[in-house]
Amino acid sequence: MPWSTVVDGFRNVKEFPSKSECLLISFATFGEKRTEAGSLRHDANLIEHHGILGDYDGEAVSVSEATEMLADAGITAVIYTSPSHTPEKPRWRVAAPLSKAYPTSDYARLVARLNGVLHGILAPESFRPSQSYYFGRVNGATKHYQVQEVRGAFLDLRADLDASAIEQEQAGTTRAARLEQIRSDDPVIARLAELGMVLRQRADGGVDITCPFSADHTTQGGKGDTTYFAANTGGFKHGRFVCLHRCKDRPNEDFLEAIGLTTKPIESGNEQVTPDTKEMVEKLAKLKPIEYDKQRKEVAANLGVSVTALDAEVRAARSSDRSAGTIEFEAVEPWPEEVNGEELLDEVSALILRYLVIPDNSRQHRNLCPASVRSLP
Repeated sequence: MPWSTVVDGFRNVKEFPSKSECLLISFATFGEKRTEAGSLRHDANLIEHHGILGDYDGEAVSVSEATEMLADAGITAVIYTSPSHTPEKPRWRVAAPLSKAYPTSDYARLVARLNGVLHGILAPESFRPSQSYYFGRVNGATKHYQVQEVRGAFLDLRADLDASAIEQEQAGTTRAARLEQIRSDDPVIARLAELGMVLRQRADGGVDITCPFSADHTTQGGKGDTTYFAANTGGFKHGRFVCLHRCKDRPNEDFLEAIGLTTKPIESGNEQVTPDTKEMVEKLAKLKPIEYDKQRKEVAANLGVSVTALDAEVRAARSSDRSAGTIEFEAVEPWPEEVNGEELLDEVSALILRYLVIPDNSRQHRNLCPASVRSLP
């Protein structure tokens, strides 16, 4: 089924009386092995996957913010809201097609790539290979249903995303350690702590704080009303000031000025991007994923930035190169022995005719295309 048909299916899905009556979707192919209850949909019966599905129920990151993350990464995907979604408490699913079918052994690796693009906010069940999800409009909540499509590369063809992938194991103590490292590297949080404004740390990477504009609040409120999220936490690419009171529409610049900081830390992902740093990022963006992974920690330390911030800058540089139409080809090593051109083209011709049916008067051209393309400078 073409991907465009899948997207149209999300957009044009009908209304259902309740969530339990909505349609179920899975991008997996199952065999004929049934459970004792008669179900075919279980991990042991999986054959292959044609796409990746992820679930978000954190009720903090909006559909538009998640769409921006996917667009920044440059991958093809669609986000659709779940039946329990509301604008105040966003819940959604993300679907990303693959260029070909993959066995279940590759599933966790590909979900980790998608989870990394979304800064680690996917729910744990996203890593369950046989997991399927409801989709559809539910009567009474139809007005909240949203579908957003992003066009780019297939997720499985973006090996560079492995450098920032976030696996399921990182949802426990490893994830907590990662968030703590991000918080400790963030200059805004350091300034808030210095001023005694940090009230508590949050499990999503943010810190609840005393609002610097509390004098403008019309109600007293409490803990959790005002939060600062460091870059790459809570689903935010850059640092974010969030308040539930009248000051919720104040820009980050006002917040930073109120605590005595400039706007640079938030605008550049909480790191100062100097000319030397920019030059290094451009060099790193040209490395193969494995080569970059070997150097990223040492380079980040030498530049005085966090690894998370460096990863974000490198991803942005790679995305910029792709959008500018930059195409780099690996050097091709010449064949060590002399090649008989006539015999080679005869073999190419025979291979082409195994898969194409063309008129006899067109066959004289079939060798010219691969030969001329290969000889381009």
